[in-house]
Amino acid sequence: MPNEFAHRSVVELAGLVKRREVSPVELVAQSLRAIDASQPRLNAFITVCHERAQRDARESEAAVLRGDELGPLHGVPFSAKDMLATEGIRTTYGAVPFADHVPDADCDAIRRIKNAGAILVGKTTTPEFASGFITESPLFGRTRNAWDPTRASGGSSGGAAVSVAAGLVPFAIATDSGGSSRIPAACNGILGLKQTQGLIADELTPDGFGSLVSINPLARFAADMPVLLGAMVGEHPRDPLTLMARMDTPLAMGGDLKGLRVGWMPRLGSEVVDPETLSLCEAAVERLADLGARVARMRVDAIPFFGAWSTIQNTYRAHRYGERIAAHKDQLSPRMQRVMERSGHGSAREFMQAMATRTAVFRQVQDWFRELDFVVTPTLTRTALPLAQEIEQDVEVAGAPRGPGQSAWFPTLGTYNMSGHPALSIPCGWAGDGLPVAIQVAAPWGHDLHLVRLATLYQQAHPESMRRPVEI
Repeated sequence: MPNEFAHRSVVELAGLVKRREVSPVELVAQSLRAIDASQPRLNAFITVCHERAQRDARESEAAVLRGDELGPLHGVPFSAKDMLATEGIRTTYGAVPFADHVPDADCDAIRRIKNAGAILVGKTTTPEFASGFITESPLFGRTRNAWDPTRASGGSSGGAAVSVAAGLVPFAIATDSGGSSRIPAACNGILGLKQTQGLIADELTPDGFGSLVSINPLARFAADMPVLLGAMVGEHPRDPLTLMARMDTPLAMGGDLKGLRVGWMPRLGSEVVDPETLSLCEAAVERLADLGARVARMRVDAIPFFGAWSTIQNTYRAHRYGERIAAHKDQLSPRMQRVMERSGHGSAREFMQAMATRTAVFRQVQDWFRELDFVVTPTLTRTALPLAQEIEQDVEVAGAPRGPGQSAWFPTLGTYNMSGHPALSIPCGWAGDGLPVAIQVAAPWGHDLHLVRLATLYQQAHPESMRRPVEI
């Protein structure tokens, strides 16, 4: 049975529920049916919460019928990446040692989304410990692209992005420490946000000050993002950065971008971009100019950060998961065993040098925004990779192998994890292989809603950028 609510906006669905034009029970039932039907083809979910989601939907419907005050997401189904703690629902981190791990409480981001009325229907696929730009786990296998099952979904939030792109849920919650929300969003033709560091609490991280990880919403419609951010953003007493971070109000919602300064950096971090991808991104930047933005093409020598990023991320991973991993090392994939062998063995001097590099990246990006309101790059240097692509295999761009994925396929994304600035991947066209292409737009700290406004105006002016897969 087709899902008649697939690809509807979050705002529209919540309005239908509030006006009693549709029941949360039916929304959740259709979402669950679509998930079940898609699993053999897409493999986007690790755990599907059939009984619990239906119970929550009945309670949600009862609240509507009682005339209770409803939250902004009341009755709307959503998915969550299996890196996020969910009370009473297993959270595996995509890894065999945690196959039976069931948290006793939701993380703050999930708690806030539920408090706004949304209903969790399942946990989405992730590689082990969200390590990698391909979504494959020894527990659950590989996730396929929503547009082409012969292509990969991207990672590490591949399941979350596919669940939205395929119309299984209207929004998802994911994580991003080096592009993990934006890579699969670009591969699957949806919006992927990396929020300003500290806006959305990550109170379970062992490092409350220096983590690269951010928790973010994924959606198809830019107009949904203010509602999702409004539900998720807020202080948490156990996350120090939330006590300091602030989200600016958006620029006035006029019909254009008149007077705003956009820096177009087509080759930031990489000399090689697929010509068709670059052409589609160039056309998207021209559309921003048509909306009134003052666009300047810029060439910037980015500070090399991959080594520093790896040092920080590997140290974090070893500290957070190392003790349990050490006791079950043989249950990890061979690749993950090699990753963990490299993790956590650097010296204090090396770690401090990595943090100094991170500070230098922050200061460089800050300098950009002294003269600019937005910085635009291609999100990826090419479309989604073949399904058989391995993480340790060189990535082919423009007909030739170009090196590791981080430098060859998504060279700019980690910049904003290092600096903490917000960045949003926005679909901007479709290549000849039928797969989506996207631009990444970054903004000053706290200007997440400015990014959302730009994306909203772009989608309104170019609704073809929201094209969706035919098969649901």
